[in-house]
Formats: sequence, C-alpha cells, structure tokens
Amino acid sequence: MNAPEARQRSDIGNPDKGSSLWVGSNEREKDTVASSQQASQSTPLSTPLSTPKPDARADKGHQGPTHRRFRPTIAPRPGKRPGKTGNAQSNGTNGVEGEDETKAIEDFKNTILQEEARSAVSERLSEDVKESSPTLDAEAAVQEAEVRASGLYKPEINCVFAFLHLRVPLDLVHIVTRVRDAEYNPKRFHAVVLRIRAPKATAMIYASGKLVCMGAKNERAAHIACRKFVRILQKVGYPEVKFSPTEKEPLIRNVMAKCKVPFPVRLEDLAVAHSDFVSYEPEIFPGLIYRMAEPKVTIFVFVTGTVLIVGARRREEVYSAFDNIYPVLYGFKKNKTNPVLGPVDTAPLRS
Repeated sequence: MNAPEARQRSDIGNPDKGSSLWVGSNEREKDTVASSQQASQSTPLSTPLSTPKPDARADKGHQGPTHRRFRPTIAPRPGKRPGKTGNAQSNGTNGVEGEDETKAIEDFKNTILQEEARSAVSERLSEDVKESSPTLDAEAAVQEAEVRASGLYKPEINCVFAFLHLRVPLDLVHIVTRVRDAEYNPKRFHAVVLRIRAPKATAMIYASGKLVCMGAKNERAAHIACRKFVRILQKVGYPEVKFSPTEKEPLIRNVMAKCKVPFPVRLEDLAVAHSDFVSYEPEIFPGLIYRMAEPKVTIFVFVTGTVLIVGARRREEVYSAFDNIYPVLYGFKKNKTNPVLGPVDTAPLRS
C-alpha cells in the first residue's frame, strides 16, 4: 500500500479532514429532509391518509349486511335543541314552537278553571234550593261569626299576666345572690325581678311566696315561663316549690289586647251618652275609659280609633268585649271634614 491510499483510508469518518464519504452522507441526509418537507406541504391536512376501499359485494348488488369501517351519521330528531352548527332559521322555528306550546297549555288551564267555576255555581244554586239542615245551620253560624266585628278587626293579644302562689316563704337575698341577672333593691321595690329570654318574660317574686309573670305574648308562653321560674327556685335551694295552679287561683289573670277601628271617634259625645260607664278627662289622660259590665273588662278608646282591652281572663272575653263595644263606637263615628263647609255632621243637636 502506497502513501496516498493510506492517507485516504485514515481520513474516512474524520469530519475535520473533509473526506468525500462524509460529505456524501451529509448531502444524502439533507436530500431526505427536503423531500419529506415537500411531501408534507403538498399533502393537505383535510385529506385522510388512507381512504376506505369500496365494498365489492355492495357494487354487485349484494342484499346482505355490508361491513363498513366508519359508522354512518344519524340525523338529529325533530324538535331537538340544535347544536353549535345550527343556523338562525332553525333557532327561530324552535322558539315559535315553544311559544305555541305554552299558549296551548294556558288555554287548557283556563278552560278547566271555567268549568270548575261553573260547577261551583251550579252546586251553590242546588244547595239554596234544599231545605235547611243542621249542617247548613252550623255553616251559617260560622259565617255569622266571621262577619262579626272581632272577625273583621281581630284584636291582637299583646301581653298576658300570670299569677302563681308558691305557698313557701322565700329569702330574697339568698335568691338574688345565687341567680344570674336577678335584681333586688328593697329601697325601691320589695321584690326580686327575674328575666328570661325564651320565652321573653319577666317575673316579680315576693318574700311571701307570690310570683307574678308579665310580658308573655300568649297564654302558652306565660305557662312555660312560670314553669321555668319555678325550676330556677328549685335549683337555688327551694325544692318544695311546685307549679300548682288551681281553679280558685287560675294561672292567667289578665289578657291585654289591642285593636284599631278604621274611623275616628267622637269621645266627647260618647262620654255624655254613656256617662254611667265612662270616665273621660282629657286634661289628665287623652283616652276615654269605658268599664264594661259583661264581660267585666276595661276598654281604653282613643280619638284615632285605637282600642285597648284590659282585664279579661280569657281570649274569648276579649273578642266578646270588642263585639259589644264596636256598635257603640260606630254610632259615634266622626264624619269627614270639608275644608270649605267645615265638618259635615248629620247627628241631631243636643238641647
């Protein structure tokens, strides 16, 4: 082997020497990269790489099932919500169909309501023709009770007073030092004041063993509050204290109610006409005090139409008292005033 051939062989695979074999390999790699780029540019992305071959049996008119590679697309059902590709025309059509359906449903409901109203009228006419029976008399009594004054302007119970005799002497200083939030000032008032939040009520406990509960909104709240006060006394050292109201000494002693009639009242004329039951001194108290004999309650009447009922033992007495006083108040209703002619009053003048 001569020197040029040995030099040529040693230069094979050495990039620094610039051999012909190395240059040829680089050129071949560049050619392959360029050809692949040209192929990718010439081939569009939308065209599939491989297209399915048609079925030969389908071309020959074969009636059996054909094996396809792609699942056929199914058309959407009518009335279904269109997708993102839906056009404006399809959306408008569906909206019109929805409006028609709602209108049809409303018409159907209206027809049903009309039929029910007609049937109710026919039933009422048939009942009017029937003779009176005990059930019809009871219904008439209920309707008459609803038409009463207490049914139109129902008095609202604001406060209930309860009284309980514990029959055990109590040490008020012992109680006030052991009960939280208890108040006792013998110089001002000779009783311990206790307050609870649920139900909201206040109790005054005397050394003789008497307990007065006030501030409850109804009879049930007063009953629960009295039981809680008794339990507090049992825990602080009086286990013999018991909750035991009797018929002679009932628990509820006073029910206060408030109501308002929709017209002003002429208190001066009412005081003159019912002087045996009324005391009215506007310089001392702005309200008229009406002491009713049956039921035995006291009623405070103000010129604005506000009525306060005090002294009732039961809720029924409150309603009965208001039913009795309402016709009297309506008889002394203050008429509307005319800014030009003055008060319009058709009542006869007193001699």
